[in-house]
Amino acid sequence: MSESWPKRTLQEDVLARAAEDWVYASELLWVVRSHGIPDAEHARLAAIGLVAGLVAEGLVVLGDVTRGGHRPWDLSPEASVLRAASDWLSQADPVVGIGDVFWLATTPAGQAIGEAVWAREVQT
Repeated sequence: MSESWPKRTLQEDVLARAAEDWVYASELLWVVRSHGIPDAEHARLAAIGLVAGLVAEGLVVLGDVTRGGHRPWDLSPEASVLRAASDWLSQADPVVGIGDVFWLATTPAGQAIGEAVWAREVQT
């Protein structure tokens, strides 16, 4: 992203990334840290809150990635957020491996926002 482009909100940054590929927990942590929360533990808590909001708004779903692609968890949105939070907080280190804890994928509404972010940046 060039300095001349409009800054992305945290939500826009996550949705733009997820519009191109699924996002894993540590990538989300990096995004939150790059938006001004340098402490990894605080960033993890902020990332969990961000995921909760994105799920509640119907913009992303949580799940696993298999050979067949992203497979959403067979849970309610609330239960999926609780599972992700519990699994991530049970890890001593906020920085987890690729695919550990969860993968998030956009819903059609989240995909549209992510693509709009990329389109806006291409035009700028």
